[in-house]
Amino acid sequence: MQLFENQSAFETYEVKAIAFTIDSPAKLRKFVKKHSIGYPILGDTNGNVAEVSDVRNESKATTASEQRN
Repeated sequence: MQLFENQSAFETYEVKAIAFTIDSPAKLRKFVKKHSIGYPILGDTNGNVAEVSDVRNESKATTASEQRN
């Protein structure tokens, strides 16, 4: 949501934003439609990209393997 909330600032400086999520494709489609997201959101359902990028939001997210356990 932080990208969404600051989208106009990115546009001002001509910065192209992308995001990724561990959410399911169905949940992602619903979110994008509801919020009219104007930038690409990539799927990372296994959490690998977030883990190796060290950007996982520990307070809100878990990896897919943790969700299954």
